[in-house]
Amino acid sequence: MERSDLIPKEHRAERAFLLDLLGADAVNAEAAATIDPAVFLAVAPKTLHPYLHWKLQQAGDRVPPALRSLFADAYRENAFRQLRRMADLRRIDGVLKAANIPYLLLKGPILAATAYPEPATRTMLDLDLLLHEPDVPRAISALAEIGFTVPLKFAGWTMNAGDAPPLFNGQPGSPVVELHAMLDSAPDDSHAVEKMWSTARVVDLGHGLGVHALERIEFFAHVVTHVSRHHRFEGELRSLLDVVLLLRSNESDFDWSAAKAEWTQRGIDAWIQLTLSLANVMLGSRIPEAFAEGAPDSEALALAAEQLWADKEKKISEKITYLLAGFEPSPVHSSVKGKPVPIPTGLAGMRFRAVRQWQRVHRIFTTLRDGRLRPRNITENVHLFRNRQRLFTLVESANRSTRRS
Repeated sequence: MERSDLIPKEHRAERAFLLDLLGADAVNAEAAATIDPAVFLAVAPKTLHPYLHWKLQQAGDRVPPALRSLFADAYRENAFRQLRRMADLRRIDGVLKAANIPYLLLKGPILAATAYPEPATRTMLDLDLLLHEPDVPRAISALAEIGFTVPLKFAGWTMNAGDAPPLFNGQPGSPVVELHAMLDSAPDDSHAVEKMWSTARVVDLGHGLGVHALERIEFFAHVVTHVSRHHRFEGELRSLLDVVLLLRSNESDFDWSAAKAEWTQRGIDAWIQLTLSLANVMLGSRIPEAFAEGAPDSEALALAAEQLWADKEKKISEKITYLLAGFEPSPVHSSVKGKPVPIPTGLAGMRFRAVRQWQRVHRIFTTLRDGRLRPRNITENVHLFRNRQRLFTLVESANRSTRRS
């Protein structure tokens, strides 16, 4: 399948230029001078703006001034956020160590330090930590000592299996802290998760801070299954770039044949194959030899590519989407149920329910005002959701077939 087959017809030239920027080593300066800045901004996710600033510096003055200025501002803002993240991470590391709570740092900061050209070129809004499940309540209490608490608005929510409610500290630029006891790369496999602790490594994040992280094979599988099996590629162009940059870095220097055998046993190899193929077609990345002979279902590849271009800013309420689609998404961890966040009782509970009802009314008014509840947008959201479920069904079926063979 050709890349042009996986790019929407609308604004195809700007989308193709964006993919070229992300995938190629050098920037086509002539193409940079001819793109429509307004259209390019419409198709380039904000999460990629700091990286695009770094990449487009190669094209110099040929980049339209409006783009140069906007991307430079995004880079500077993310550089300040990076400093704040490091400061918060140092405090988090200190308080968890003081409480004798081991953790592994996941995704964003590790990617920024090991795969991206500069840490400030990789955006992130949260810090994800892997904990032993019995340590999660203690970690929530320990992090509350430095201001990271569960906002009341999450009361009553049922969290995904293995997830705790997100922790905020309310300070500008400070990241959200998310605690996990399960990973998408080891669905319902507690033995595999425990093994990850014994093979963990220390990664230097700079500024004198070293943190424990997943070993390279485990880290790659986690990054790939998070974008694919968990998010099902929905608006995840930045996460596909993560995979491409990992493949170019020392992070992918491991025994791919052994890794594939392990991933087949866990039932995630078809997600790995699909993501590698998508990265190859869309961004020109290499496919490791262990996966060179295989190929994903062409329908699955097309569905995954479609999801990459989804605009999350136009997303409507999940409840409305599920109601109109007639079903809810298949869970990543099918054999484990998520836990609800407690709701306040007594007078505090009554106040909370009144505030929540007002917030619901306000959200409906806001979505009506900004156009997200227009029939066309609702139809597109439901269509994309149904196709995400179709994608999940196709790939999970392929995983089961591989395991049986």
